[in-house]
Amino acid sequence: MVFTGLAGVYSGKASAQAAPPNLSLIGKCGTSDSQYSVLLNQVSPDAQLYIKLNNVNEHSSSVTVYFQSFSDSQCHLIGTNSPSYGGWSKVGDYNLDTTHGGSFVVAGNGLGALPYQAVASLLILPNPAVCTPSANCQVTYQGYKGVLSPQIISGATDEVAVYLASPLSGVDYNKVTYYSDNQFLYASTRLQPINRGYLDGGLHNISIQVDLSDQQTLTINQTINMGTDYTGTLFIKSLIYRTRNKALVFIIPTLVFVIILELLWIARLVYKHRLFKVEHGLNQLSKHGKDDKTDPTDNVISG
Repeated sequence: MVFTGLAGVYSGKASAQAAPPNLSLIGKCGTSDSQYSVLLNQVSPDAQLYIKLNNVNEHSSSVTVYFQSFSDSQCHLIGTNSPSYGGWSKVGDYNLDTTHGGSFVVAGNGLGALPYQAVASLLILPNPAVCTPSANCQVTYQGYKGVLSPQIISGATDEVAVYLASPLSGVDYNKVTYYSDNQFLYASTRLQPINRGYLDGGLHNISIQVDLSDQQTLTINQTINMGTDYTGTLFIKSLIYRTRNKALVFIIPTLVFVIILELLWIARLVYKHRLFKVEHGLNQLSKHGKDDKTDPTDNVISG
């Protein structure tokens, strides 16, 4: 469908328009019957744009992305691509003459979303040095390698989800959460290696989630092998740590130690008792007593 109110479609740098904006045209670009849009109050004027589909059943061979500024309402072509499900693919670079809000329009036949889900996701990357998106956005933060989850700047009910990936240099964090094998372990205000006291024996998939102060999230994935726990001490220690009662770290090992001492003491008593019987021949006496099967009535003289 072609909308006659559009003054034209541009690529590259958007130029200022003398004509007043026609806001009724916002969210309508191109000729595709399937068009989805999202309104943003502010947009980075210079960035790379990536797209991915959110529905595994979408099979659109070609998707075109436009931007419409509130200042002119015209469709500025960013690029055309054949996106896939779950992985970012680059649409193009854009350079706008405004930081004011506007609308991203995603057009392409065959697009469709599941209920309560955006039809596609857009990733705005103002600084290419942040990462090169593919399946995810790999970054390095304070010496840790992880996956960056950019800040979402669109609404929960928008047809298109928009994310903004910002540089991490100088960005602080608010909270660090530690998981092992998808189970919550503990939270901290310091980013450091996981406390291995929480881990029992064997192989563990560790996930460290860092909540950054700019509303982005960093996920650090690691694999740690604690080895075979033959004595069960790692299991007991991890159980103590997970109860979050640090007093038990000292109490339970002490009780275990006392129990072991008592068992050794009992075993020593049993050994000494058996040794005493051997030295005094009591064990042989017991043995002969068991082997003597004489009928005690044999010695009785009947009248």
